[in-house]
Amino acid sequence: MHGMLCADVELFTQRVAKDIQRRLPYRLAAVSKVQAAAASLWPRAQCKVFGSQATGLCVSTSDVDVVVCLPKVMSTESAPSLARAGVMEGRNVFKGTLQANLAQFLANAEWVQADSLKTIENTAVPVITLTTKPLPPLLPPAGKPAPGACGEAQDLKAEERLRSVRLDVTFEGAEHRGLAAVALVKNLVQDFPSLKNLFLVLKLMLAEKGLDNAYTGGLTSFGLILLLVRFLQHQNQQELQSRAPQGGPEESGGG
Repeated sequence: MHGMLCADVELFTQRVAKDIQRRLPYRLAAVSKVQAAAASLWPRAQCKVFGSQATGLCVSTSDVDVVVCLPKVMSTESAPSLARAGVMEGRNVFKGTLQANLAQFLANAEWVQADSLKTIENTAVPVITLTTKPLPPLLPPAGKPAPGACGEAQDLKAEERLRSVRLDVTFEGAEHRGLAAVALVKNLVQDFPSLKNLFLVLKLMLAEKGLDNAYTGGLTSFGLILLLVRFLQHQNQQELQSRAPQGGPEESGGG
């Protein structure tokens, strides 16, 4: 039974990997759109992907996490004066928060679903959430979905969902640890070979129950990773203890 379960989980993760490969060209296109938008406001801005897309632990329901990195702009003015003046980049001076400026720009972007755009600022790391309209692929698609049994209309809707990408956009800052977490998670996946398969199964189970969104009280991907790592550490400890010699010094050959 255990072997059959492991085989099913392995087949499941292979299907997930194929699905993600089909979605990758559209996710790359979405990141490219955010990069162009940020560069329109801050010419030296760089957008970097973190989270499950960067660690290879994403599923079909995963959004793409993007952090906007801005250069440190120095000025001879005092900090209070800069706060009143706004954020300066090139010849532009922006009033309000970085999130507000980018959100306003994205609200007018033709590739963004207008009703999907939200700015959440009452968190440790403020975030802009949005969903794109169906995008053309940045690279040739890895494969096309198989024809559906309910006709071309259903196939078209499935294709549109495939080409639409959910994004969480944040800004680099002292409280932002997303990029550092990528390196940690990659190391954990190497240290615990079964971690990836367990994570993918549980991540989709949480998504089906609507419990994968931290903003609505769900569990974050990083939180799930930490829970699974602790479970696997405990399992390893129990296995080592079961293999240890039992009994006192006399039974173990001690003098």
